[in-house]
Amino acid sequence: IKDNYSFLYKISSKFKAYTEKTFYHNLNKKNADIILSIILGDVNYLDSELYDNIKVMGLAHIFAVSGSHIVLMYAFLLSVFKFILNRRISWILTWCIIWFYGFLIGFPLSVMRALVMFTLLFGSEVLYRKYNSLNSIGLAALILTLYNPFWIFDAGFLLSFSAALSFIIYGKFIKVENTIFKTLYMYLFLQLFTLPVIVYYFNFVPLMGILYNLLL
Repeated sequence: IKDNYSFLYKISSKFKAYTEKTFYHNLNKKNADIILSIILGDVNYLDSELYDNIKVMGLAHIFAVSGSHIVLMYAFLLSVFKFILNRRISWILTWCIIWFYGFLIGFPLSVMRALVMFTLLFGSEVLYRKYNSLNSIGLAALILTLYNPFWIFDAGFLLSFSAALSFIIYGKFIKVENTIFKTLYMYLFLQLFTLPVIVYYFNFVPLMGILYNLLL
């Protein structure tokens, strides 16, 4: 079966094999499993008991590639490229790399949401048009559910969109100068929007999630 894989799939599988080899060679197994779960967005690398504890702590979003990971990658690449290239070329290269990374890890749902929104942001920057985050997240939801309508019932889909929506609404309507209170309110919004999904799908309330996320 492996011999008949497509050329693109071979690229993806070789990337994963190389990544596993690199981290297992340089770290102990426990630490390597944690790093691989973060980079490749696959929690199957984690011990089931450890992952259950992580979910109860409200930190599961760290161990699945999500919008926050794409934001960090995007910001880093853009800042590097801007030193040597003009603004538009920097945007194009950054956009290509984050989409290629999404392909390499198999386009998880949360990453697809982030990539669609970043594509719209990228288009607004390149074409010098105003970017509207609410329109962007709405269009991303429409595109993904047109591709697969059953994703509307997927916990990952709902968590990704509810978390992104909480940050968008917070940014638009909450104006706080104090850094500590600003961070606290941001995570209160995050917990408020994601709590119904967590309770419905996982049957628990991450009471300490706010504290752990603030420490993180």
